[in-house]
Parts: sequence; C-alpha cells; structure tokens
Amino acid sequence: MSSLDIAPTLLGCAGIEVPAAMHGRDLLCSEAAAPAAAISQFGRRRYSVRTPEWKLIETTEPPGVELYHLSSDPGETRDCAAEEPQVVAELRARLRQWLEARTPVTTEAAPDAELDPAEVERLRALGYLTE
Repeated sequence: MSSLDIAPTLLGCAGIEVPAAMHGRDLLCSEAAAPAAAISQFGRRRYSVRTPEWKLIETTEPPGVELYHLSSDPGETRDCAAEEPQVVAELRARLRQWLEARTPVTTEAAPDAELDPAEVERLRALGYLTE
C-alpha cells in the first residue's frame, strides 16, 4: 500500500478506467485488489507488514521474524510465526516486493537543520529533544 495507490483506487471505485501510465494500483474496487497491507519501516533494521488479520515484524540485524494474529491476540503477546509458516512466507513476499519497488531514501545529502533557541525549547517541551 502506498500513497501512489490513492488515485487509482478512487478512479477504480468511480468506475473510471485507470490509465496504464498511472503508477499505483486500485486497492479496493478492481478484481485484482488484494487484501490491504500496511508496511512500515523502523530505522534500517526493522520492518512490519500488517493486514486486517496478521502483523509480521522482521528484523534484519540480528535476523528474526515475529507473527501475531491480531483478532485473537490484539496485544501482540504470542508470537505464532513457527505455527504459521505459510502466512510468514506470504507476508515476507509482500515485504520483499515493497522493498524492491521503492526508491531508497537517504539522509546523507540532507543539510543540517538550523533551529533557533525558541524552536529548540518548543521541541524539548514536547519531548522530542532530551538535551
């Protein structure tokens, strides 16, 4: 799921053919719409894939995978990855597809932000800065 999917989804639900050159896909109204999955990245080593029923968390260093059945375990207290290898494989395939399709974002070329003292104090008061 990506913000690129918004326009094709709206067009598809309105009954308008999605132009072939348009990036993204119809997530709801086409016959090819797959169950929605939200993919998140936490730093450079941790990813999650969440569907309405499942949540997979994959860590690259050290390598590991966790799987939670959200309807029976909404607090994510019982890892069931070993019991559900097919679900793990499906969600990991979605993650790989997402990783291959995205353009890596780097912050190395980003300039350092210049904050005035008042902005620093506001961020500190909100808990975003500790020192």
